[in-house]
Amino acid sequence: GGSQPRTCSDDVAKCKLGTCDETTNKCGFKSASNGANCDDGNKCTQSDKCDAKGVCKGGSLKLCSSDQCNDGICDSKTGSCGLAPKKAGTKCNDSNLCTQLDTCSKGKCIGSDTKSCAGDACNNGVCQAKTGLCTKQPKKDGTACTDGQSCTKPDLCKSGKCLPGPWTCQCQTSKDCDDKNQCTKDTCSIGKCFNLPSFASSCSDGDSCTTGDSCKTGVCKGSPKNCDDKNACTADSCAKGICQNKALSGFKCSDGNACTFNDKCSSLGKCAGTSVLCNDGKSCTDDKCVGGVCKYTNDNKNFCSDGNPCTLSDYCSSGKCYGGKSKACSDSTKCTSNYCDAKTGLCASSAAYNGSTCENGAYSVCDNKSCKCRVWTAKTSNSGTTYLRGIAPTSDGGSIAVGYESVSGNGYDSIMIRRDKYGVQKWKVYVKPTKNNELLYKVTRLKNSNEFMAVGYRYYNSTYGNVGWVVRFDINGKILSEATILLYKNAQAHNIVWDGGSYVYVTGEYSLNGYSTPYVRKYEVTGKYLKQRVVTTFGSKKSSYSRGITYGGGYVYIGGYTTATKYGGSYDGFITKLDTNLTEKATYKYGSSGTDYFYGLIYNGGYIWAAGMRYLSSTKTSNDGWLVKISSTGYAYVNKSFARSAGKSETDRLYSLAPYGSGVIAVGDSYDSVNKKIRGWVLRVSSSATTTYTNLAFGSTSYTTLLYDVVSVSGSSYYGVAGYTSNSSEGTMTHMHNTGNDWCTIKIIKPPVLPGF
Repeated sequence: GGSQPRTCSDDVAKCKLGTCDETTNKCGFKSASNGANCDDGNKCTQSDKCDAKGVCKGGSLKLCSSDQCNDGICDSKTGSCGLAPKKAGTKCNDSNLCTQLDTCSKGKCIGSDTKSCAGDACNNGVCQAKTGLCTKQPKKDGTACTDGQSCTKPDLCKSGKCLPGPWTCQCQTSKDCDDKNQCTKDTCSIGKCFNLPSFASSCSDGDSCTTGDSCKTGVCKGSPKNCDDKNACTADSCAKGICQNKALSGFKCSDGNACTFNDKCSSLGKCAGTSVLCNDGKSCTDDKCVGGVCKYTNDNKNFCSDGNPCTLSDYCSSGKCYGGKSKACSDSTKCTSNYCDAKTGLCASSAAYNGSTCENGAYSVCDNKSCKCRVWTAKTSNSGTTYLRGIAPTSDGGSIAVGYESVSGNGYDSIMIRRDKYGVQKWKVYVKPTKNNELLYKVTRLKNSNEFMAVGYRYYNSTYGNVGWVVRFDINGKILSEATILLYKNAQAHNIVWDGGSYVYVTGEYSLNGYSTPYVRKYEVTGKYLKQRVVTTFGSKKSSYSRGITYGGGYVYIGGYTTATKYGGSYDGFITKLDTNLTEKATYKYGSSGTDYFYGLIYNGGYIWAAGMRYLSSTKTSNDGWLVKISSTGYAYVNKSFARSAGKSETDRLYSLAPYGSGVIAVGDSYDSVNKKIRGWVLRVSSSATTTYTNLAFGSTSYTTLLYDVVSVSGSSYYGVAGYTSNSSEGTMTHMHNTGNDWCTIKIIKPPVLPGF
């Protein structure tokens, strides 16, 4: 159970081992055994050992590398190897075979006594260190040198070679001295050329315009080529061996002719003068110069002119010119005054007899040199079936018609057409075409003669069906305004009248509880709607249709047909009178035991005329045309049936009227039982309707013709008519005489089912 012994340190460097005195517990030393490891303090000794005396002896020294100029040494403090330079002058080898004496200096081998190598003008002599052999190294390009030739300067080195500079002397060989002269001998001597004259027998001076070339005193010379053409009007020369004889235009000369003067050279090199002009101013003489003297001889065979271009076949007699027959001028029309223009000899004309009848017949008229027809029928140009239902006059004697045209799959589109007084179409306008029906029936001219208003109807929607339609437009076909007549169901506008002042009135009907009910509307001529009157005088559960309207004496009159209650049959004709506030004043009914219709109304001379159709069994015809003339109180002065062919069972009807003096002219259609066609019908009667002036079928017997509307375009002589022909299914516009004559143009003709009737 004793304590641990004390540890005492060794002193290795001194070969002493540490010991502890157990008695005193103090450290001491004792000598290490012989051969024990120790450290003598020198880092350059290895395996140090203690000797028997307890002294540490160093072992073998550390070896350090040396070279030929340095000794290897060890640092005793660090044990690191280093170099120490050998004595200067110690022999060594620098590995360069071109040095012959090598010695050490400051630890380095330095070679000296270098081997000498020969060079030349463009190369340096160089000794190769590895082999000890001499070689050549090119000097810098551009180093000056000499090639031994005095005529090249400057000579310069390039890539170790001496290259000659440019030749600075005149020649090297005799060829260098060729002066291109056939007349010299060329030699080179000491860099200089010598060109001495020779005496060659032939040579060429290079000029193709010389001949006989030879050497003379070292020069080749020839004689000029002869190019003289003996012509005073040419300049003679040689070019490229060819003679040139250029014309001397304008130079004076002599052509040897006494009958010429001012002789001059021409551009062709010919001498020519201006012929002496022998002219006595007479085309009937032969004029000639003889020997420089003028002589004149009569010649009746000559052509001549008496100075008047309007005479023909002028002739010579005894030296004088006489005029022949006068030139005839005619353009085959009575509307011009024809004459020959004495200045030009051309036929000319001036307008004559304007307004007079001319060669195209009783209904033709002179208009500014042309004979034009006052009567004509013109068809529309269309792809579908066209009906023209209304017509109005224009201020220039022409007319505007309105109607509608069928479009494949899209019902009808409304159209308006304007023609001048001779039938020339000015324009054709489709008014807002859609995929539904748009139809125009009637048109009137307004207060401003360049504005018009038309009425009809168009499809609106499934609730209202059709609605009445009012369109205002100008004489150029531009739409100015539109108005819709929106009533209970299927409203239509059938006719319109202008009061001659500031207002227009429109009539038609609409469907109310399954019955047709007439109405009248009032508008300003600007198209502004003012008021409306629904005509209820006919009672409920009766259908009434308003087709005609007129204005006169301060009242508005509408006419049509209503369910018969007074005379029997299906319908009675009626006329309703209203004041300008559209208050109903009276309704008058007319008819027979048959069915009666009014289609058109006019006011003429204080009376109201109505046109239509009625059936009378007493006449033994299907239907007759019907004219009624009443006073403002409804008294019928005329109530008469008319047939185009008396006694025949044919359907005749009258649609529209226009004033003819105090009488009327009416148009419609009539069935032609002979030709089995419906034909247009023109009827003209006196004020009492007792005298019939015109009663004729209108149009071709080969086609159907319908006449819908008539209007005066020039007093009581000429009338415009709107209609239809089955010839190409086209609408027609006609200007006819009151006799019904339209012979100047294409005839018309056929109707389908009539919309609105």
